[in-house]
Amino acid sequence: MRSAEFVIVLKNFIDIVSDKVVEDLDKKDLFKYVSVMYASRRSPLTSKRYFTAVKSFLQFLIDQDYHPNLTYTVAFKGTAKASASDKSGFDDEELTLILDYCKQFKEHNRYSWRYWLILLYMYTGARRCEITQLTKKDVLLIDGQWCISINAVNGKKIKNESSKRVIPLHPIIINAGFLSYTEDCKTFELFANRKGRSITDFFSTKYKGERGL
Repeated sequence: MRSAEFVIVLKNFIDIVSDKVVEDLDKKDLFKYVSVMYASRRSPLTSKRYFTAVKSFLQFLIDQDYHPNLTYTVAFKGTAKASASDKSGFDDEELTLILDYCKQFKEHNRYSWRYWLILLYMYTGARRCEITQLTKKDVLLIDGQWCISINAVNGKKIKNESSKRVIPLHPIIINAGFLSYTEDCKTFELFANRKGRSITDFFSTKYKGERGL
């Protein structure tokens, strides 16, 4: 890449993440850059060239100790990948932010799953696709306790045989009105989203995009 084009690329990077001093750059800036670039009309080849240039620039900052805190791996292959040391779970504050954002969809005729899937995911510990495959018959009252059944009936798929289990529903899920949601659901499948692609797309585009992550 020629120096003139490199300057254009870095100016584009600055326009997206805002005019910040080097020491203030963090992982959120990288995710924001990737999100905006992939939403632009640039060709995949051009985007890749831009990503490579920015990655080289940031790696230079790391190597020269201009930004000693920017120690995570920067990889532009559709997402910015963090190193193993950065792959921690959500803390309580982050979970609260996500739930607060998703509450706006709770009563939505089309997108209510954005609330219920997240709530179930957070409070059951089940895998994403185990939750997205749930049907009305999978919500059961067992010994006075409402539960969800993870199974492979009705065409559902699970990771392995030992994945079959029954998970008690947390009172927060019950008190939020999940049983009413289940009863009022007009389809046999609670979310019509077996492979979980909709929830993945929701987080990678709308949620992260609106929050600039």
